[in-house]
Order: sequence, then C-alpha cells, then structure tokens
Amino acid sequence: MYFVPAKRRLAASRVVESGSDTLFRHEWLSLVNDAGKEINCGLLVPSGNGAARPYPVVILLGSEARGKHAIDYGFNIRNVIIAAPDYPYAPRNSYTPFQLAAELP
Repeated sequence: MYFVPAKRRLAASRVVESGSDTLFRHEWLSLVNDAGKEINCGLLVPSGNGAARPYPVVILLGSEARGKHAIDYGFNIRNVIIAAPDYPYAPRNSYTPFQLAAELP
C-alpha cells in the first residue's frame, strides 16, 4: 500500500490576495482541519492571459513559521503555481516520491 489514509478532513479554507506583479498573484492560503489545526501557505499564482487554466504545482518546504515566506525570494519562472506551507518536517538527505507525499500536510 503506497498511500496513507487521511487522518483528518479539511474543515475550512481561506485565500487572501496580498499583491501582484506582471508574472504572479501573491496570495495567503489558510487550511484548517476538523481538529482545528491550521496550516498557512504562501502562494504564487500565474497572472495574466490564461490564468484560469490548470497549472502544475511546485511545493517548497521551508519550515514552520518561515515556509510561507519562501515565495518572497522571487522566482522568474512561468506557468506554474508555487506553494510554500508553514509546516514542521524533518529534512532528510533524500526522499522517495512516496515519502515526500506522506509528509505533506
């Protein structure tokens, strides 16, 4: 079995736009599970023509209380959503895709 069953369910979410530039909309995303645990994320979402189409997502793991600010370091890439959650995790030297997925919020 590769997937770990979900322990909690999403109870609420909120997105607040915090600014924009020619490439991205800068947003704050808050997710709350049914136990009241809140995770905050910084998001960079492509702006401009075609912004409503589906995009791949790159998840940047920073750490708790700093992760969401990783989006502030400027990225000059296009056609991708960048998500940076504030979430505690123990960095490893290497990950398999399944280990990484299991540790994401």
